[in-house]
Amino acid sequence: MQVLRGASFAALCAVVMSFAGCSKSDAPRDAGAATASRVQPEASDEAGNKAELMKVAAKYRTAVDTKDYGQIVALSMPPTFLGYFAKMAGTDVSAMRSAVEGQMSVLMGQVERFEYTFDEDNIRFETLPDGSAFARMPLDVKVVINSQTITAKDYNIGLHEDGQWYLVRLSEPELARMFKEAYPQFKDIEFAQTQMSIAE
Repeated sequence: MQVLRGASFAALCAVVMSFAGCSKSDAPRDAGAATASRVQPEASDEAGNKAELMKVAAKYRTAVDTKDYGQIVALSMPPTFLGYFAKMAGTDVSAMRSAVEGQMSVLMGQVERFEYTFDEDNIRFETLPDGSAFARMPLDVKVVINSQTITAKDYNIGLHEDGQWYLVRLSEPELARMFKEAYPQFKDIEFAQTQMSIAE
């Protein structure tokens, strides 16, 4: 079994592993993602927040199953983050959205099978001092590409922005770095990283 962390082969899997499931798994707790001491657990209506977040996850699963890449982008790219990428690329948000959708389509065309499940019991909500709410979401993923099976312990976050929950994958260092540039209030927050294994 070859174990990878941030390897180049992972680039093909990155889009796949951002896809979210909505059932329980044996994924571990997000123990590797220590937070700044000033971050407080989200105590208000956690059950309601979790229910809303899992509704988004269910919509995401439907979008993945039907290859509705427009809906996938709508549920996984919050406005601020999408705007950040558009600015970095020197284009507008609409063009950036279309580019992301196109990339997803190309990459997913190479995937033979994938399975993905959240560990719902270990979803953990937190709130920053400025009121920004997010959830840490452990995720188990299995992907088959070119007859190779890749398994991963992955970590998404649920981000609450403009009254809506989004599913965002930040478990690669570069993604986390860009996210913190787009959302400076998260600059002191650490995010757990993906660990992938490829069956030989």
